[in-house]
Amino acid sequence: MNPLLRILPVFLSLSMLSTAVGSDWPTYRANATRDGYTPDALPDNLTLHWIALQGAGDE
Repeated sequence: MNPLLRILPVFLSLSMLSTAVGSDWPTYRANATRDGYTPDALPDNLTLHWIALQGAGDE
C-alpha cells in the first residue's frame, strides 16, 4: 500500500480538529437548540464587509 494513503486519513482528521475551536458554528444556528448564541463580544466599530444583491431572477 502507498505510504501516502496510510498517512492521509490521519492528516485529514488532525486538520479538521484544528479548525473546530473557539466560536465555531458546527451546525445551523450554532448548536442543537438552534439558538444562534455566541459568547464572543462584537467589536466597538462594526464595518460592512460584503453585500448580496438580489434580483428578480437570472440577470
